[in-house]
Amino acid sequence: MLGALVVGGVMIGNTAPADMPLTNRPTIVEHARPPIKLARSDRNAILETGKAFVLTGVRRDHPERAWSLSSPGLRAGSTRAEWKAGTLPLPPYPVSRARWNFAYAVVGEVGLDVYVEATNPDYRPLTHRLTMVRNTRSTRPAWLVDGWSSMGVSAGGDASSSPDEAVSAAFAPDPGESPTPKPSALWLLTPLAIFCLALLAPLVKVLRSRRAERRVRRVRRVRRGQALG
Repeated sequence: MLGALVVGGVMIGNTAPADMPLTNRPTIVEHARPPIKLARSDRNAILETGKAFVLTGVRRDHPERAWSLSSPGLRAGSTRAEWKAGTLPLPPYPVSRARWNFAYAVVGEVGLDVYVEATNPDYRPLTHRLTMVRNTRSTRPAWLVDGWSSMGVSAGGDASSSPDEAVSAAFAPDPGESPTPKPSALWLLTPLAIFCLALLAPLVKVLRSRRAERRVRRVRRVRRGQALG
């Protein structure tokens, strides 16, 4: 029996890949983390940090401010000076409006699906996965952005699977970048009103003149009748 096992082992040989490195470290088996229910304070903190990151890091409004909102993993290999210059490990997007949905929440990590629309009509709406991790340090914020990855072009304006968990936010441009306000309808109608008054003035003058002539003729007829009587 022992001889058969030895022969079988020799015939089967080593089935591991030839380039597999040898190690004496224990095997790490990842277990799925159970979902958790976020407290309202955590939800508010996550949304606050997420919106600030979209404004600063994604839309590039003072991108250096996104540095303190990001996790060490997202900042790895870069400097705050590079972020200030606009060199971030994620592409820019001119966000004008966003819709948020909590996709999942596990211990220490939260994922949100973020549907964004652009100020530029040449940009198509996109849905991104915003990953956030709990800040283990005592500094603020309580949650840090750990990832921002595109999930593809979206056709609709709803990135949520649970409407009651969706949050909408509109991002107004900075005052220095605000477009020139459009004139109101009243100002647009003013030239037309002036033109109409210019046409009506002579007509009103003619009508008043004819009315005065008719009044004079009427008075003359009355006087002639009195003289004949």
